[in-house]
Amino acid sequence: MSNEWQDLPNLAAVCAVQADRWYIEVKESDGTWIPWLGNVWSASWDYRGRPRPPKIKKVKLLGWITDFGCLALYREGPEMPNGWCRVPSEDKTVEVEV
Repeated sequence: MSNEWQDLPNLAAVCAVQADRWYIEVKESDGTWIPWLGNVWSASWDYRGRPRPPKIKKVKLLGWITDFGCLALYREGPEMPNGWCRVPSEDKTVEVEV
């Protein structure tokens, strides 16, 4: 997904990207771009938009050997069943989209 600004030439284009939760800006009379609050529309204004970057969260997964001898990865926090053995060398950190 491109994160480049795209011109939004009409109300239909602005509404379409607003429904997708894009970040939208409007050009002021002095040429500066400011965030559009979404409550006023004018055909004489210039609009541009781009997709919002995804929100990323890091999650630590802890490595365990189950009582069947299989490797299992579980997020940090919950208690593991009795008989499982902790294997810190198998820990992973992953990024997930929130």
